[in-house]
Formats: sequence, C-alpha cells, structure tokens
Amino acid sequence: MHRPRMGNENIQKICQRYEERLKWTIQEMMTEEAANHFPDPADEYDRKRKKKRSLNLETGRELMTFIHADKTGKPDDIIVLYDLYHYLIRNLTIDKNSWYLEKQLREFSSSGPMKYRGWFTRIRAFLKEKLNVPFKTENTAYHPNMLSRIIQYSIFEWGQESSQYIILQVHHGRDIYKGYGVPRIFKIIDIVDFYYTQVFIKATCTGILHDPCQTCINGIDVAEKCNNWWITFDAGTNYNFLATSPEVKPIEDNTRYDKDTQKLFCKDCGGEIVFSPGDHG
Repeated sequence: MHRPRMGNENIQKICQRYEERLKWTIQEMMTEEAANHFPDPADEYDRKRKKKRSLNLETGRELMTFIHADKTGKPDDIIVLYDLYHYLIRNLTIDKNSWYLEKQLREFSSSGPMKYRGWFTRIRAFLKEKLNVPFKTENTAYHPNMLSRIIQYSIFEWGQESSQYIILQVHHGRDIYKGYGVPRIFKIIDIVDFYYTQVFIKATCTGILHDPCQTCINGIDVAEKCNNWWITFDAGTNYNFLATSPEVKPIEDNTRYDKDTQKLFCKDCGGEIVFSPGDHG
C-alpha cells in the first residue's frame, strides 16, 4: 500500500503551523513566570492572564543601541543588545522530533520522585537516563554576549541526521541560580550561527560619498556608497574596521553621536551608522 504524497500546499500548511507554533511558544516563554511545571493547556484562566501580559514581541526592535559619548560627540561606549525574541526566532525551529522530545520530557519530569526536583536536575536526568545522549549545558550569564535576556540551555544531537536540538529556559530576572521558566525543546537551524549571533554585530554606514574632484560626468553626479563598516567579534568590546580602505579607522574616531536624534553618524560622509546581526557567512 502506497502512502499518498503530500502536495506543495499541504507542505506549506505544515511549515506555517510549525512557524506559528514556534512564535507562540517563544512568546509564552518570555512572558511566563518562573514555574516548576509545564503549563496546563486546559487552564483557561492562565491562558487569558498570559494573553493580557503578552508583549507585542514580533514588532519590537531587533537590536537596541545604547551609546555614551563625550561633549564633542565622540562615542566612548557602544552597547548593542539583540532582542531575545528575534534571536530565538532566527536560530530555532520546531519539527516532529522536537514535539516528540518535549512530550517525553513532560512525561519524564512529572513522574515519580522526579516531579519534586528542580528543572536543572530533571533536564540532566532526562538527557542522561531517558535519551542517553551526550550534551552540553550553558548559561549566557557566564560568557560575553549581546542577548537582551539570560538563557540557559542544553544542546544535544538527535535523529537519523544527527541534528542539533536544544532544551531551553528563559531567565525571569531573579537570582541567577533560580528564576528560570519551563524548558521547551527546539531544533537549532545552524549551530554556528546560533553561537555567532550571540556576539557578532555589524555597524554599517548607509551614506553616500561624493568625489569632490569629479562632481559630474556627462551630467550625472559621481557618487558611491560609503564603504565604512565595522564588526565586533566579542559582543561589543572591540569593533574592527573591515572595509576595503587600507586605512585603519577605529569606530570611536570615525563616527559622531548626535544626542538629539540618538543616532551614530559617519564622519567621512555624514551617513547614519546602522547595526545589524552578524553571521559566519
């Protein structure tokens, strides 16, 4: 007996359902309170309460920039925060394996004496005893990163293709050792990008350079994009100039911060400096 093939329309519907569930799950994680149990889908009161507390995360800014400068406008501290919601949406996805694994975690963590343990213990026991897989547990509070909130996670391989999966918890602003929300399981889209985008940010000039020696050729202004751009490899501690120019142009010496507009501008062309997430490509 042959199973009927799914048409493109059905595949698109499945992908759309996964995408909607991903957004809903991450939004729930970021607006929940720290808890020791999975939320009950049948709890109507809890659902309505969370809906009221829910933030419009999707339309929020991806990057938040905070710049301190001296009286001349020379920046001496550039802080860029990568909004956690956008970071997670970019790097994670949901598939049938993540659904299955989360169901297994839910059942494992609520059975026997395990239901009286904390999440850290339950997650490690689940990976060791239930899945029997090697894993790596990390907490962003303990290494440089640009994420707007702290997350704790364990990464492991699963499935025939040995894909990378993550058991993720969001911190809710209490003691760093406590206050983590209910763990959820996702598939990591690209493990290298997952780490790179925690610490890599690009600063690119959007301005136009005009050649003062050749203002016009055949009635057309000679202009080209300003090639000044910088990238930080260490979560903003240092910005490296990587443009085509042979000069070394530190971002602090070659940009000007305007307090009125709260924007950073290029000294060469006057164009605005915009920040965007970096990647290993």
